[in-house]
Amino acid sequence: IDGLHADELVRVGSGGSEVTTSNVTFTTLVDVDLDIPASGFVLLTSQAQFKTQSSACAPCYVHFRFHDQTATTTPTSPVQIASIGFGTTDIIDVPGSATWVFPVTAGPRTFALESGTFPSTASIAVVNPVITALFIPFGPSGAAQTAAATPNAAPAAPVRFGPLRSDGSRAIIR
Repeated sequence: IDGLHADELVRVGSGGSEVTTSNVTFTTLVDVDLDIPASGFVLLTSQAQFKTQSSACAPCYVHFRFHDQTATTTPTSPVQIASIGFGTTDIIDVPGSATWVFPVTAGPRTFALESGTFPSTASIAVVNPVITALFIPFGPSGAAQTAAATPNAAPAAPVRFGPLRSDGSRAIIR
C-alpha cells in the first residue's frame, strides 16, 4: 500500500507486569471469536460502565480482566480494579477499560472480558460491556511470528526493510 510492505503498516509490542492478584470469582461479560490464520498476536480492547446505588458499597470493588479461553498457558491478562460507591443510595457510575496483547498460534480462539466483585455480595451492575479483538501478524521487530511469542520481547537486532523491488520483495537491512 503506497509503497509500504505489510509489516510496515502494523506491528504490536506490549509491556507490563501483574502486581495485583485477585481471589474474586470471575464471570464472562462478553466474548469474541477469531479464526487466527497464523502465529502472531491479538490486541484486545474493552470498555464497560459499572453502576451501583447500594449504600453497602462504601466502597465496593470491581475486578476485570481478559481471558484467552483457548490458551493453556498464561490465559489471563493482569487484573484491573475499580472502586465504586460512597455508602449512599446515589447512583454511581464508574467507567472501566482495558487493553492487552496475547501471543497466539493459528486456529480458532475465543477471548472474553470477565469481571467479579468484592465483596462477592456487592450489588454492581455492568452496563454495555464491549470487547474488540484485532489479529496482528507482526511483533515489535516487524518480523512475522513463527510461533506464539511474548509481544514485549526485544528483537535480537534492529530490523529494517529496503525499498520495494519490482518483484514485490524487500531486502532486510541490519
